[in-house]
Amino acid sequence: MNQLYGRIPPEIGQCALLEDLHLCCNNLSSTIPLEVANLRNLNSFLDLSMNTLIGPVPLEIGGKKMLQVIDLSVLNKLSRSILTQITGLVGVQYLNLSHNHLTSLLPSAIRGFLPNGEKIAKKVFTDSNSKREERSFLRECKNLGKIWHRNLVNILTSCSTLKVKVVVLPFMANESLDKNYACRERSCQNLTFSNRALFVENTSSE
Repeated sequence: MNQLYGRIPPEIGQCALLEDLHLCCNNLSSTIPLEVANLRNLNSFLDLSMNTLIGPVPLEIGGKKMLQVIDLSVLNKLSRSILTQITGLVGVQYLNLSHNHLTSLLPSAIRGFLPNGEKIAKKVFTDSNSKREERSFLRECKNLGKIWHRNLVNILTSCSTLKVKVVVLPFMANESLDKNYACRERSCQNLTFSNRALFVENTSSE
């Protein structure tokens, strides 16, 4: 265990070939410098846990699409919204933000990759009512786990802890068929009458 203290120097941005950054278990303070987020080859491991860092997580962290491990937990007092940064981390396999003062709800679905490169969508259950969340999680696992239909995705796997529950699904580039069929959002695709009729036919024929 080192005893480094003070700010993380912006000169760290000159380490152009740096792939992993381990600075945990020190007494580093102030904010996370933008230069850390802009490290071009930082694609594997970022551990700044167990320091006394404050302030926001740089938005540019969300651009590290292949970063696999991020640990900003314990003793840090990072604050403000984390939503934009989280949604950009499509390759993350381990993310620990505990014991901070971060705000905003976690997104209900996060894109990611399996080790074989397959794109996936991770649906996160974050209902504040733990009993209702548990029922919703179990119901989705049970129903999607036993139903096969050309218009429904199958569960690849699921995991559950006391704090988070995740269902892993195949990634659908056009998002939800329900969203586009009902067209409740501006971003939805306008389905033609023929598209809608084909959808109804496929549903009834299964």
